[in-house]
Amino acid sequence: MTGYSYSDFISLLKNPRIWIWGAILFTLLMCIGIAGLHYQQQYDVNQAIDTLNIIGSARIDLVKGFLHYSLSKEFGTPYDASSGYALLDQAVKSFEQSITKLHNKSYLSDAEGEALVNQFSEKVEAFKNLLHQQMELPGDDQNLQIRLRVALYDLEQQADLLDLKFRESLTSHTKHWEDLIILTLGFTFLFLAGLCAAVIYSMHHADEMSSVLAYTERRYRLLAENVGDIIWKMDLP
Repeated sequence: MTGYSYSDFISLLKNPRIWIWGAILFTLLMCIGIAGLHYQQQYDVNQAIDTLNIIGSARIDLVKGFLHYSLSKEFGTPYDASSGYALLDQAVKSFEQSITKLHNKSYLSDAEGEALVNQFSEKVEAFKNLLHQQMELPGDDQNLQIRLRVALYDLEQQADLLDLKFRESLTSHTKHWEDLIILTLGFTFLFLAGLCAAVIYSMHHADEMSSVLAYTERRYRLLAENVGDIIWKMDLP
């Protein structure tokens, strides 16, 4: 088996078709990479929006549930304690679902974000325990009701802080993806511009070489056509 020598490798590199096909392949790979970055960005944004919607819906259920629970004993009100407990329990489950999503995301991976998520998880757990105690008691416990109201207020405050931090992190994360996509597009554009310049230069150089070759060919043809006359003249006495 005959192997390729160094000169064969150099000759291969000098072949413009190799560079053109390599550039086409590189461009396709860059396009696939840009499409992948865009898809990942859209996926992350959609997941973040879904998490924010879960938190927002849970906060609405929290307020509505506590309103049902607080006013259920008022005479003539349309509020029901069982409906209030159901809404509050649903809000707690939604908060727990959002906490699971937040732990699996990189938006709040810094120390401040992790601390907010952990504090929010503690507030949800504390409110959940007090709510279950209130649901299991046969009568009214004023002390427990006050603690439940305080836990609700703390949970709302922590949810506000988490929501604000999450939106800031989402904005920063989205900007990072956009900068990365723009940088990739810029690099691809520069590469293609350089390739086009090289191709234009190569074509111009090829045209020059063709002109020189045609000129040289004309000279040799003229010499070949008149070589008989020159020899005849040189043979004269």
